[in-house]
Amino acid sequence: MNIISKLLSFSLIILSCSTIASTTNYGKIIGIETRSWGMHIQTDFGFTMEGCSAIVGGAYMYDFVYNNDKNSPSASAEISIILAAFAANKDIAFHVYDCNSSRPKVGYILLK
Repeated sequence: MNIISKLLSFSLIILSCSTIASTTNYGKIIGIETRSWGMHIQTDFGFTMEGCSAIVGGAYMYDFVYNNDKNSPSASAEISIILAAFAANKDIAFHVYDCNSSRPKVGYILLK
């Protein structure tokens, strides 16, 4: 019984430390602003999370932050998908894990 309670406690700690992603609706990218750290992506679809929503001039703002970890793949695939969706006017959605200065931070990208 002692081993079971330890495993249960460990599982609860892991679950409490993990982040649950939310997925946005699909929609269009209507603008992109580049920054040294990544991009602001302006869309026609919103996202709701407490304290994490930015609307500027009727456009919903998301942040895509470049991954500077040398052990991870580069952001070139994600950037290519974002630019292709924008240029082709294709529907796109994002997984959002947290906020970056009160704007939703893009995790994974879904392209329709």
